[in-house]
Amino acid sequence: MPAEPVVPPMVDAKALDRLREDVGVWDATVTFWFTPDARPVKSRCTLTNRMALDGMFLETSIDGGDFGPEMANNKWSSKSFTGYNTTTRQYEAVRLSSSCSTMIVVRGRPTSDRLELSGEYQLMGMSCAERDVQTGTDDTRTIATYLKFGDAPEFMGVEMVLKRRK
Repeated sequence: MPAEPVVPPMVDAKALDRLREDVGVWDATVTFWFTPDARPVKSRCTLTNRMALDGMFLETSIDGGDFGPEMANNKWSSKSFTGYNTTTRQYEAVRLSSSCSTMIVVRGRPTSDRLELSGEYQLMGMSCAERDVQTGTDDTRTIATYLKFGDAPEFMGVEMVLKRRK
């Protein structure tokens, strides 16, 4: 008789605790580089994190951002959900933005001092690889997003510096 399959637990409380550390309202300064040699475009916005869907996912909403005078002050907003997949033992996130129609999916494992998630997707007709690196302390976070289009070298495309509101 074949062995019964091992079913992983539905919830990993410790993994979810790591997500809960980000719950709250954050003021964000965001710098964009749309190409490796582009001048940076600065934006300020509010990032709100809450646990959603019975506490299984961290829901992130970014509101109030604009691309500044360099980009005709066009507004942008973003929504993402991050969870922990007990089967793969990886964090997984799906991100959506008002600035493009691509659903970005990234995943990865944490280390003691950072959370690094990566993924590949199509953006504006090109293959894109993304690597997000989150570091920080209780009240400050930095999220650096590195992008790689096709065979071109990887470059920093976005840097978010977050400060928790008191």
